[in-house]
Amino acid sequence: MATVGTERSMRPDASVPILNPTLFFLRETGWVPAVDGKRRRPSEIMLSSQGVRVLQGVYSRHALDARDILIAARGGREAMDAVLSRLGAVTSLETISGQSLYELLQALPERDPQGKKAHSIYRTLIKFSVSVEDSPHRDRFLRTGRMWGRHAGAEGYLPISELRYNANLTITKAIETHIALVGIPTRMNTGLVKQLFGIASLTSKEIRLELLADGTEYDPASEDANQHLRLAMPCIYALRLADNLDDSGRELNLLKKAVLRVCLRARILATLPEDKSEEILLTQPGERTVIDTTLVVIGEYRESSTGFLTFWLGVAELVAQLLGRDEAAEIGGVLRCHTPAEMIEVVRVRLGSEADAKLGEARSRFEDVLGGADDDVEQPIPPPRPAAPSPSPAPEAPVADPPAPSGNSGAETSDSTGASTTTTTTFQPVSGPAHKAVKRRKLVVTGAGGVGGGRGGPLATEPVTFKVVDAFERDAGRFVIQVSHLRGADSFGCDLVSVASEAVRDKAMAEQSITEADIARYIEVKGRSSRTGEVELTDNEHRAAKRLGSRYWLYRVFVDPGRESHFEVAVLSDPLNSNAVRTVTRFDLVEGSGATWYSMVETVEDASDA
Repeated sequence: MATVGTERSMRPDASVPILNPTLFFLRETGWVPAVDGKRRRPSEIMLSSQGVRVLQGVYSRHALDARDILIAARGGREAMDAVLSRLGAVTSLETISGQSLYELLQALPERDPQGKKAHSIYRTLIKFSVSVEDSPHRDRFLRTGRMWGRHAGAEGYLPISELRYNANLTITKAIETHIALVGIPTRMNTGLVKQLFGIASLTSKEIRLELLADGTEYDPASEDANQHLRLAMPCIYALRLADNLDDSGRELNLLKKAVLRVCLRARILATLPEDKSEEILLTQPGERTVIDTTLVVIGEYRESSTGFLTFWLGVAELVAQLLGRDEAAEIGGVLRCHTPAEMIEVVRVRLGSEADAKLGEARSRFEDVLGGADDDVEQPIPPPRPAAPSPSPAPEAPVADPPAPSGNSGAETSDSTGASTTTTTTFQPVSGPAHKAVKRRKLVVTGAGGVGGGRGGPLATEPVTFKVVDAFERDAGRFVIQVSHLRGADSFGCDLVSVASEAVRDKAMAEQSITEADIARYIEVKGRSSRTGEVELTDNEHRAAKRLGSRYWLYRVFVDPGRESHFEVAVLSDPLNSNAVRTVTRFDLVEGSGATWYSMVETVEDASDA
């Protein structure tokens, strides 16, 4: 007889003493009658009727009658369930532990051969943090057990030693198919997965990806998408600062280095766990992956298309993976905005009264403050830092480089016959794009619009646009010095400075310093793969433009992805005081804005005819 808690009335004690040999025999022998007519081991029995319905085929309901005279005389259902539970029957999956847990996992391939219940069982065991301890049954399962997973496009029970768990890495299906992954939902407790099942989590260090130029084809609007990402970065960082001080600058460094590449197809060399190498071709729209700090998305980018929202939510997942944070929804709220003003409004809604302070801090960290300088003060010009070697570089698309700038003198080359030719680069005035009148449009979706021209042409990246500007300045008798790599007090607030002679440029480079009086133009370069559309200045560039006035120039370089070696340049002096000014410091270099447009023209002369 016994009492429960503070009760005074005595009641029958449900526990039944069982000798160890008998206990072992009763646990390991199929003697319990089940509702399916078979006799099963206690570990195959679940006492919860609802649990049996959910896990039908994995567990059975016993057919013992609690009203039987022998059972009723010894405590009835309470005593019967207590005996079965002690022998290994499961009250519910949430309460399973010890030997019963690993007996279930070991027998699951036979009980659930199609894997219909495996996912939910794994998830429940992790969710309720089922406790485990070292035992012969656990050791046996870790050595010989199998769990439901997928590999090489097929699903089935695979040896634990071959499986890995992908907790939160964004891996495209083309890459994922080469890795044996356990069928456990993402973002579960990796420590419990290791403790319960002995399966290690997949890490980014085990997957090294390299984007190969040969076989990779870029979308013409890839650089436009990248510029949108760059504009969003300070707002994304402001949201991150609200949750994380980022004292080490890790997240800031990653966001600064992040580059978005939209590809029609991407050829990737993948080094996978156990140093397996696979060459993978991504072609399916929507596939995406992170390569070092390059975000690769397969598809097309059209700002006005119906897929704009979906596109940026996918990019948000890549940014979250890059940072190692589960913040894709928060980041997507910023990226889905069309304008910087909308992005700022999202930050203010999310952060409330502290929004302006976080935005200010993010901008001050993201854009180094431009130090004021007088014309007679020398400013240092350290050479551009060499690119650090990376195991997974993000190469640019193969392009036909603009011809080497040659000014009036020309550049001499030879053709296949040995004849000498001279290529001269000049710029001829052309009309800018017409300013489009505002029209009312019906709200009828007809599908995403396309763009003219071919595909796979050059991207409007710095290596291309800087060469075009260099050629333009040489054609005008000026010479440029790249300063885009300078930060902090050394920053000029622009990409290039232009001087009046080659001697001044050489002297500045040799001494690694220059006086502002020697600078003819401060040039900020904005490259685009579209002839129309606005460009923007960052806070740092805006401060420089405001301070320098007419000495600050905005060069908009159009790189035509449909015509090889076709480049156009729009130049605008004192952009903040021009007709091109738009809200949020954007500039639309259409006709009438004050910008003069030039088209690069190459003239090839045969020296033998001279």
